[in-house]
Amino acid sequence: MFTVDLWGGVKDAYSLLARHIGQIELFYSADIGEGLRINHGVGTVVGARCKIGKIV
Repeated sequence: MFTVDLWGGVKDAYSLLARHIGQIELFYSADIGEGLRINHGVGTVVGARCKIGKIV
């Protein structure tokens, strides 16, 4: 079980959800622009220092 705090916890919760449902490892500190779509993400890892632009 996890808790969601007001600021940073939302990113943690999304990372946990992506890992367990979508089998994607998505670090909360990655810089991701709006509109990201991952169609087939099994085994995908988005690292902590990764930067992804808008509408990718």
